Amino acid sequence: MRGRTIDGKAKSRDDQTPLALAAACERNEEEPIALFLVAHGADINAQNGNGESVLEIAVGRDQFDLAEQLIARGVNVNTTDHDGNTALSVARKFDHPFMEKLLMKNGAK
Repeated sequence: MRGRTIDGKAKSRDDQTPLALAAACERNEEEPIALFLVAHGADINAQNGNGESVLEIAVGRDQFDLAEQLIARGVNVNTTDHDGNTALSVARKFDHPFMEKLLMKNGAK
């Protein structure tokens, strides 16, 4: 990607960012793409049409490395989607205790 940039706010017709799409894929397949996008300026606080944040999606898929990178880059850990869910509530719903601990350690409520 030498000499090129990523439009961190680009969205598809159904209101998805490239980062959200990569985060929504199976952990072993697309997590490296999501990490690449984060490292190259993708909007880490973007939300999809349902209000889901990339962090919420990563937590639901148990993508710990991606969640760590998002947090390290200053993602808002307390964003709520249109249904009132947060990354922390998703971690609890899907019984991801390591993710829950990571989020709480970083200010999730």
